[in-house]
Amino acid sequence: MLNISFTFIYIFSYILLCISVIILLSLARNPFSKSRLPFVILSANIFLLSLGSFTLLIGTSTAMLTIWANIIVTAILTMPAIIFHFCVQFISNELNKIHKICFISFYSLSLILSVLLISFKQIGIKEVTYGYAINAPLLTFIQLFFSIPINIATISIISRKIYQNIRTNKPVLDVTLLLVGLIFYLLTEIILSFLIKNETIQPMSVIWASSLILYLFISIGFIITNFRLWRITQDVILKSMEDPILAFDTSGQVVEINKPACSILNLDKNKYKKEKLNIEYVTDNLSQLITNNKQRKKFIETITSIKACNLKEDIEFRINGKKEYYNVKIFPIIDKFNMATGKLLTLTSITSEKEKEIQLYYQAYHDKLTGIYNRLFFEEEMKRLDTRRMYPISIIIGDINGLKLINDAYGYNKGDEVLKKVALIFKNNIRHEDILCRWGGDEFAILLPNTKKEYSIKIIKRIKENCIKNSTESLPLNVSMGFAVKTSSEKKINEIVKEAEDMMNEHKLLENESARSSIILSLQKALEERDYETEEHAMRMANLSILLGERINLSYNELNELRLLAILHDIGKISISDNIILKPGKLTLEEWEVIKKHPECGYRLAISCRDLTQIARGILYHHERWDGKGYPEGLKGKKIPVISRIVSIADAFDAMTNDRPYRKAMTRDEAISEIKKEAGAQFDPELAKLFTEILASEDIFGSEA
Repeated sequence: MLNISFTFIYIFSYILLCISVIILLSLARNPFSKSRLPFVILSANIFLLSLGSFTLLIGTSTAMLTIWANIIVTAILTMPAIIFHFCVQFISNELNKIHKICFISFYSLSLILSVLLISFKQIGIKEVTYGYAINAPLLTFIQLFFSIPINIATISIISRKIYQNIRTNKPVLDVTLLLVGLIFYLLTEIILSFLIKNETIQPMSVIWASSLILYLFISIGFIITNFRLWRITQDVILKSMEDPILAFDTSGQVVEINKPACSILNLDKNKYKKEKLNIEYVTDNLSQLITNNKQRKKFIETITSIKACNLKEDIEFRINGKKEYYNVKIFPIIDKFNMATGKLLTLTSITSEKEKEIQLYYQAYHDKLTGIYNRLFFEEEMKRLDTRRMYPISIIIGDINGLKLINDAYGYNKGDEVLKKVALIFKNNIRHEDILCRWGGDEFAILLPNTKKEYSIKIIKRIKENCIKNSTESLPLNVSMGFAVKTSSEKKINEIVKEAEDMMNEHKLLENESARSSIILSLQKALEERDYETEEHAMRMANLSILLGERINLSYNELNELRLLAILHDIGKISISDNIILKPGKLTLEEWEVIKKHPECGYRLAISCRDLTQIARGILYHHERWDGKGYPEGLKGKKIPVISRIVSIADAFDAMTNDRPYRKAMTRDEAISEIKKEAGAQFDPELAKLFTEILASEDIFGSEA
């Protein structure tokens, strides 16, 4: 019964061990395993021990049994060196010189001891109850003084590694299994060696059993480590990639695909079948998403070509109606024999980078305000298009008249609005191939390739007509324009630009004053639209002022200036918002400070226009007081221009006798009394007296004003 039990144990162990060796040898091919070589040596050694034990079990010829006995003893003696080699390389990223010297020395000593035992015929065989066993009296002695010290050294190295892993929070399971297996191996050898006192337990059985226990522990640790590495490298990495990845074999079948690739192809990864997913399907579905025809053609040719060709290009896709950019790479998969075994397709998303690049390009070549091209782009295009096949090239230069006046009157926001309107008019009246740019602050330029003089004149005419059409009473649009045509290479393109500018400047001299006058009229109209600043108010102001001016014998020119000042004295209020001008309640201190700036705004407007320069000082000082308490400069007495003093009285009277948002109108008599009261303080006393006399002697506006 005992013999049958031993036989069964040997056979079962041998079969189990053979299966383990086959599996682990296949795992040892994992290229990411840093301990592949010593593991293969260890597996081979255990395999020899198993095969030798099985041979001794079944028995053969004496010569063959002797050979196997020598092989087994050699395997036993080299086992500590192999274990040391495997464990050190398994737990270390790279071997240091001391480790290399140690395991080379251990290998050498074990082989020397084996040769000595064989040479001196210290290895024999003997028959036992369950077959044959090795008879090597010195083997136990050598094990105690050679193998055990090596194993103790290995245990100390592994223990130190476990301690380091625990401190650095790294995995310790695989290394711990090595330690446990090695301790079992050591204890088995030490304990069971002392129990060999009869024929039932032989040294070979002890050694084989202890080696098997160690190998099982090492195998489990090796499987865990390799499984982790294999899982990370092949599966986890592919799944964790955010970029779409597809791999094809030489037949065009998809052999690998990750979730982002399924997404871009509108595939359900849990439902699709790989055998139905091939290179034709991928090509058809991806190519139709490429927006550029040339890139689409190149993509199809590269991916379907039987040659090992590469593609690396930034391609624009339209996916679900949205533009997306990918860096597309197609390259062959090369095996160890330098043969193409398939193709790999990767799509790296560069949408955010491309959008930034497009934005930077746009900003570099476009005007921020109007959205049309800037001067830098225009000048580059002039150089590019300055070729014979583009002749004749026409260049149009346009300048907005009175833009400074508009900025001073309405503020820069209104000026920007004018620029954008004019830019749109220019854009709507040129061809798609023509190039429009903002040439300067208020200037525009148009580059027209293959354009004759006659067509340039038509464009200028259309632009001017559209400016008139888009003008309003409060905001007229007027552009002076000039052009020049290049018909040959004799003249430089910059000379043509200069000719166009010169023509534009000539027209500007003729049109500018008319444009300014038109803007002044628009400003007056805008002022009249401010509720109480009506046309009737302007006429009343003019009439009252002229009556007083005639009484003090002003000249004809002075009377004309006085009339103009009476109408436009508050022109600076154009720049003040309605919520202050038309406020029904009392103004705050901050709002009052804004109101007090309107004479200065009016002054700046007046000096910008030749027609108004003569009344600029009158506008600036029409809120000064006789006693010097007025604004903006606090002038006193006759230092205030006479036309300003007259308008001040007329304006006060008209304001008092007409409704305002913040109060009801006074009667004429109440207003006259107020003027008399302020004579010598707010008003020039002599002019105030004459004004009241005029009002008393003439029924200017009827019984009530």
